[in-house]
Amino acid sequence: FSIAGALSAIVAIFLAPIIESANEHTRVGAATSGFDVLGYHAYVASATWLVSSPAGAATPNLAAPDWQVYYAYSRWRPTFWVSASTNTSFSAGPRRSST
Repeated sequence: FSIAGALSAIVAIFLAPIIESANEHTRVGAATSGFDVLGYHAYVASATWLVSSPAGAATPNLAAPDWQVYYAYSRWRPTFWVSASTNTSFSAGPRRSST
């Protein structure tokens, strides 16, 4: 058994577009998921990029996506899972000048 062998057997099931629009901002991206043939490993991943932001809000780095990744290993009980994500926040207040 090798982790590289297990990960190479994971196949993406789909690639779906994402369009989010809420609180005066819009994000565009994609999501995918997959699992290995035995059903031991599974993942879900998505990434979106900001295309418009609220008026007056500090503009974040447009090249940096918001992303989410979830992984589950379910060969034994209980199922072990891990997740990681990053999200843009516009609630930090107005931009401050550095003096």
